Amino acid sequence: MSEKSEILSTFSYDSDEDASSHTFSLARLEEAVRNLIGLQDCKLLKLAEGGYHKVYDVSANNAPSLVVRVAAPAFPKDKVESEIATLQFIASHTKIHTPHVYAWNTADDNPVGSEYMILEKVTGTPASDVWDTLSFGKKEIVVNEVAEHIIQLFHLRFETAGSLYRTAGLKEDFTVGPIVSVPFYRALDGFVRFPHSPISDPGIMKFRGPFSDTS
Repeated sequence: MSEKSEILSTFSYDSDEDASSHTFSLARLEEAVRNLIGLQDCKLLKLAEGGYHKVYDVSANNAPSLVVRVAAPAFPKDKVESEIATLQFIASHTKIHTPHVYAWNTADDNPVGSEYMILEKVTGTPASDVWDTLSFGKKEIVVNEVAEHIIQLFHLRFETAGSLYRTAGLKEDFTVGPIVSVPFYRALDGFVRFPHSPISDPGIMKFRGPFSDTS
């Protein structure tokens, strides 16, 4: 994957069988952030990119600490909306600090040209960067904190298996809907099974859940 210019960015995928790309507008993305924070000196600085996302740091004077996460069109709509719902569910049902999501757009015709979310930047240092320099006592503290978070997550139980979504029209309610995972989302030939079908579509329910049991 590579940047094409200061105003455009491209997700590129190359393999022996297929070569494809998806371009979105960095200028429109900056405009969306400026409209949110009300500051015209906002700039986006790329922090990282992977197979499905690009992440940008928001640089602006007197602005809250924010990042923008742009999604490649691999899992249209469901993936980003489920990620947001999952963050919000964990925040409201546990004591685990999760980044606050300030804004997002999952419309396939949004001005940016790709789905995105604007969220709180969680400051800190990755444990992998300093692990070898930590004392045994500090490592023990980190491991205990991680274990406490895992225990809280394991206490969250649902009657069906799937991915989380917000319930339409209800501010605080969540629902378990179709699974966002490659084996459930794509057919054996790699094509998206139901790119434009609503969550309630019977075809989605058959192949992507939610499921009441493991069989």
